[in-house]
Amino acid sequence: MASPAPDRSRRRVLLEARDGATCIWCGRPFGPLVRATTEHVVPRVKGGPSWLENEVLACRRCNGERGHRSPVE
Repeated sequence: MASPAPDRSRRRVLLEARDGATCIWCGRPFGPLVRATTEHVVPRVKGGPSWLENEVLACRRCNGERGHRSPVE
């Protein structure tokens, strides 16, 4: 079975090209001290799909603080 890492890396590149290299929530630029994570706008546990249209890049801190909340919660 192939590792999902290449697909995950490719998705991050596509998301960065679309949205820029900053956290969607706090605006901090990504770099060695601020790592990018892929976050679902509508969380998967609430029925959100794993499509690029439902994904954004967020820093680990913001992603962790949001948990499974949608942007309006």
